[in-house]
Amino acid sequence: MERVESGQEKYVPNILDRVVYVLGAVFLVAGLLSFFYLIPHTLNEYPIIRSIPTSYYLLVGFPLTYLYFLLLILVLVLLGFLSVYSMISGGLSLRSQRDRARKYSGLKYLAVYVLVELIISEIVSYTIPGISHEFPLNQPFGVQNFILPVSNLFGLVLEFVLVAVALVLYRSVSKSTSGTGIFGSQVPSGVSVLVSVVVSVVMVAISPSNFVLDFTSFLSYFVIGIIIIRFGFLKALAVTFASTSVDVLSYLLSPSPILESSLTIFLFIIAFFGLFSAAEIAFRAGRVQQRSAYAERQESVKAEDIRPIVENLFIRSTCPVCGNYTFYVQNDLSLKCTKCGHEIAPDARAPPNISIQILRTRRPL
Repeated sequence: MERVESGQEKYVPNILDRVVYVLGAVFLVAGLLSFFYLIPHTLNEYPIIRSIPTSYYLLVGFPLTYLYFLLLILVLVLLGFLSVYSMISGGLSLRSQRDRARKYSGLKYLAVYVLVELIISEIVSYTIPGISHEFPLNQPFGVQNFILPVSNLFGLVLEFVLVAVALVLYRSVSKSTSGTGIFGSQVPSGVSVLVSVVVSVVMVAISPSNFVLDFTSFLSYFVIGIIIIRFGFLKALAVTFASTSVDVLSYLLSPSPILESSLTIFLFIIAFFGLFSAAEIAFRAGRVQQRSAYAERQESVKAEDIRPIVENLFIRSTCPVCGNYTFYVQNDLSLKCTKCGHEIAPDARAPPNISIQILRTRRPL
């Protein structure tokens, strides 16, 4: 990090930032182009899509009229383009250093998601070998290009609502006033993990399946929940939209072993850097927690140190019998007046006659 003239810290990307950014941008653009390429096929497959019950991929099972069908495609086109642009550019504005940092950070989370999805793919293909022959993967590419993105869009909307409700409840209970919104880096990492776990369990419970699919769905929902909390709906949509479109692209390229292998290698490269990104994210989260704990300790020590300490003392100055002010100190620490011989016990007490107020300066930890 280095300073700029305004006094704001300038974000300087490292090698991992730059590599992950390039790989992530290529991944997002590939997914977007794949979706656009298959739109004519999707339009031609409307009779097949219409015959599929909308309850398979819509939250609300409206009849899929041709106008509704075209409207959904238009929504996917607009949201897909806007979300991918938002993720690659870092947002509609890069005026602040924080925006520049978020541009690279968002693509690191994308790399982590690709890593998780590859692990999920291996688990599912090993435990359920015939999954590629089930709906909707057994449908034409034009049908997949509509069913999968629409299903993910509505699922993401539901997860976004659940996450937002959970964060609002958290802020209400904790009376947190940090930040101006409910999403973003001001949400503690522990809260992000807890909310994502709870929401993921709810999402799996809404549409339960067998153990393997439920577990893998939980992992996917969990990562997306973290991305929603950290970056908001639009960037989470870019991640799921591009991932879904690249999945369809992998089936589209399967007739060509060279192209299919090239795509697989590319995905494994992203996953490899996703592993480093996950380690960096976890390390930074730990550093943030340490800094927060240190700041809290500093505040508590500061508040304690500026609080005045009042001591009420009794100081023996004269003999209570004759008023003499000189004494002999005897072996048992008792006092004996040199004039009248009156003895005063070492633990003798009397009403306080001196009040001392001490203001301590702040102590370094």
